[in-house]
Amino acid sequence: MKVNKKIKSLIILSIIFAVLFAGVTILKNMFLGQIKKNIQASFGFDEIHLSLFPPALIIEDVRSTTTAPFFSARKITAKISYRSLLSRERPLNIQIDQPILRIYDTSSVSEDTQKPLFGLVLPFALERGLVKNGELYYWGDEFRLLSKGVNARLTQNNDRFIIHAETEENVLSFGSSQHQIKGKASFLLEGQGREVNIKRARFRGPDGTVN
Repeated sequence: MKVNKKIKSLIILSIIFAVLFAGVTILKNMFLGQIKKNIQASFGFDEIHLSLFPPALIIEDVRSTTTAPFFSARKITAKISYRSLLSRERPLNIQIDQPILRIYDTSSVSEDTQKPLFGLVLPFALERGLVKNGELYYWGDEFRLLSKGVNARLTQNNDRFIIHAETEENVLSFGSSQHQIKGKASFLLEGQGREVNIKRARFRGPDGTVN
């Protein structure tokens, strides 16, 4: 009798587990479909994965649908802790691997014809952000900037934030001049809301270091 009861209990537990697993899978696919729909309004991507244990969203080979400016990244990973799920703001931890941002001077274009960089608005607060091995390009009439090996870390608590960033290679040129300024840079920013303060900045080049 005891053996039969154990078998029945195992069968019941198996059925419950199977139903719960199927329910979770259905919800996951529904949620993933909604995320894809929202992201595709501003980005293209090759693959997107959603993990529930732990909660994480991974997007691979991301690229913006706009070319001016243009953004791409090899991978974007967004994680959220179970504790954060119970909070009102649901802060995310985001890591962006090998991002590339190209910005073109559009000062000559009217505001009506300018398009925003991204139309996607995430319903999450950002707790931590990490950028690894990024590149930044800026083309303007007055100057041009190329930055490679960009690594940045952002931490945020409510509306207060701290950004620490370093760049391994920077090439800066002005107007039609052939002269280029090259070197490494690092800076520390602190801010609250829309206010930003430069706490530390350093540029190291062949001619020395500037703080």
